[in-house]
Amino acid sequence: MALASNGMAYVAGKDAGAVAVIDATDALQPKIVREISDDRLRGVTDLCAAGGDVGNSGTVEGAAAAVIFAIVPSASRLVVLQVGRCSYTL
Repeated sequence: MALASNGMAYVAGKDAGAVAVIDATDALQPKIVREISDDRLRGVTDLCAAGGDVGNSGTVEGAAAAVIFAIVPSASRLVVLQVGRCSYTL
């Protein structure tokens, strides 16, 4: 799991080849807001988040894109995800 500065948590599903994006700004009511599935994520063992700052907007909706680094040792791969509000890129 990785937590970006915008309060979004990124949780890897190792065998599923997926990363769940969870709005954790309210710790009592976290919400899954997106799931990113891609075969290149299969076997992911660790995540690291950078960016995603809320900045002047003060809200998750206005936050900058976060960059997620997913380590996939079985494929000798580092997958980099840029996760914005409505999209992601690999």
